[in-house]
Amino acid sequence: MNLLFITHANLTRRPYGDGSTRYRCFNIADVALAHGHNAEVVELNRLRLRDLSRFDMISWLRPMPGKKALNVINTASTLNIPCVADVDDLIFDPDLAAESPAVCNGFASLPTIEKQFSAHADFLRLFNAITVSTNDLQGHVKRCFPKIPNATVHNGLSEHWLEYAQQLLDSRPASGKLGYLPGTRSHDQDFLSIRQPVTDWLKAMPDASLDIVGKIDISRYKGLSTRIRQHPWMDYYRLPAAMSQYCATLSPLTQSSFNRAKSHIKFIESAAVGVPVIASPNDDLTAHSCPGLLFPETTTQWCQALMEVSQAELRTSVSLSLRQYVRDHCTASHYATPLIQAWEAKQLIPQHQSIFPLSNAA
Repeated sequence: MNLLFITHANLTRRPYGDGSTRYRCFNIADVALAHGHNAEVVELNRLRLRDLSRFDMISWLRPMPGKKALNVINTASTLNIPCVADVDDLIFDPDLAAESPAVCNGFASLPTIEKQFSAHADFLRLFNAITVSTNDLQGHVKRCFPKIPNATVHNGLSEHWLEYAQQLLDSRPASGKLGYLPGTRSHDQDFLSIRQPVTDWLKAMPDASLDIVGKIDISRYKGLSTRIRQHPWMDYYRLPAAMSQYCATLSPLTQSSFNRAKSHIKFIESAAVGVPVIASPNDDLTAHSCPGLLFPETTTQWCQALMEVSQAELRTSVSLSLRQYVRDHCTASHYATPLIQAWEAKQLIPQHQSIFPLSNAA
């Protein structure tokens, strides 16, 4: 098979820097290559229509409407090339626009996001099938697009990155040093949700500190700025060395439809280097059960969890089991192989979800 993975990300600036493209395009393409197929990841703006005839299947990450996009989908239809929309965020239901991080964090108005979501939904209806990154997200797809075949393909780590991370493990984490790696400012409200337990923890632990990688507003942590150190965006291949310094990483999420649909990426990346994780629970995370993964919900539970992971001894005791768990259960190969096998059999989605032969596609 010749597979095409389309992304809207700018691949010339940081080819591997966009997290969604990394997990939903490159990592799945690697699995296809391991199965003996050809796979290419191409930015939409650089895709030539005359090249589409070379491909047997198209997987399109977060497809957004536009003149070029419509030309691509129409050309693919003319050539009888099945197109699968791949969605890893809840960006297609205008009824939930008010819960969007862009609206909640004040980065965009509600009418603007409602219009964007409606446009996304209209464009998704042109695809033969939809794949998503979490089961919760699949539920929204089934509700919004009941006639379109759909399946969940969870985010998984590449073998290449796992091998690279293994080489950079630091067995001597700094006691009381935790990390929060949100990446973008869309997590301002998430971080604010644990302000009280983090403040109490820092006051109770004079030598403790918290590293934040990304643009997060810490203005409400007055008086603790010297204990909360902010760092700029970090290249993906620097993450293992950075995370290996921590006793644990944090993954707080406010309760919303968007966060309930979030992927387990923060857990699997941290666990890959043997670092415990304190995470707000959602379905994609609570599907995992292993030592070193903590799910506090109340302020008191967060305080207890922060105190527990502050001791380097905890990481030492769970590090090996975390790394082994991820390698056994959370690789791209583990999650994407059923999808590649379905495409080999000329089906749109894996059989364990349900079978939709390409000839009967919508």
